[in-house]
Amino acid sequence: MKKILSIILSLATAFSLIGCGSEESTSQPNGQESESIMEESIPDDVVETQIIADRYFSHGFTVSSQTDGIATPIGQVKFDESDKVSPQWKLAQWYCGYYHRADEEVYDTYNILNGKHVVNGAKHIFTDTSKKFSIDTETGAISMRLLGTKEYVSNRQSGQPWPHILLEYSMVKTPRLKDLKSVRFEMDFELTRFSSGYTSTSQVNKDLHTAQFVFYCTLVNNNSRSKDYGQYIWFGLNLFDARYEIIPAYASQDSGKEVNTGAFIYQPISSSYCKTPTRVGEVQSIDYNILPRMRDAFRAAQEARFLTNTKWEDLVLNSGNFGFEVTGTYDIAADISVLNLYIGE
Repeated sequence: MKKILSIILSLATAFSLIGCGSEESTSQPNGQESESIMEESIPDDVVETQIIADRYFSHGFTVSSQTDGIATPIGQVKFDESDKVSPQWKLAQWYCGYYHRADEEVYDTYNILNGKHVVNGAKHIFTDTSKKFSIDTETGAISMRLLGTKEYVSNRQSGQPWPHILLEYSMVKTPRLKDLKSVRFEMDFELTRFSSGYTSTSQVNKDLHTAQFVFYCTLVNNNSRSKDYGQYIWFGLNLFDARYEIIPAYASQDSGKEVNTGAFIYQPISSSYCKTPTRVGEVQSIDYNILPRMRDAFRAAQEARFLTNTKWEDLVLNSGNFGFEVTGTYDIAADISVLNLYIGE
């Protein structure tokens, strides 16, 4: 199963887990348009386990290439030279520097491995031409920044790629969804920067231009006797989208790019997990049982004729990623002080 998921994530992380899905359309599941935050109580006798592996980055991280669709590791960052354990984290930088690739020397400055690395106690800060990424190996705090104004040389057109900065996480276990009483997502973050490089609103096409902060995990058929074995659903939470205060629900096939996974993507409306819209300078605290929404995702997938040979009992919860996708000339940054994914059994 680990091998299967490694292949899935090698493909899918390259497409940012397709947080934008089809870049030119958004589909809303029936009954989701007016959904408000729903508190799903967790029984008192539930025993919770935090399942994001190496939450404090003790084994560093692997960096993937800038080429979308080729999840080739190009280097590792290790904080202890004697550490022989493979990193549990991967940093993806898909299409960073794409519009400067004609000049190889300039293009290389968009690779975070070629950037500046500053150490301040337990905090490690990495900066290149368009990205900034920092982690605190004592607190687990994470900061991310992506400057669309440094990436684009002109207004992005339909069919053109866009830059990402994503952290791919692993899990300490891959539980069957049928055995779980809860899946609790916890994140405290602050959007510390959001600005537009557009000189007028007339330059912005909302079907093409935005900046998103997304979190994804995968729901995978792990029944080797099933015809759908290895197939999966992207389950996502859209934490910020420049186009909306309340981000609409999304349910559709992964498409809109030259390379895509073809899998089903599901995002509930943001008001189901965010009590208030995400705004610059305000801490957003999410503490939400997403297991019921995962059931919604499975139903929506089957209604759309995906995983039709799959039963709920076949699905396991597996790895994913989170970070920024910037499809226009926007600059965005966030500090993440709390990040946990708990399963309740």
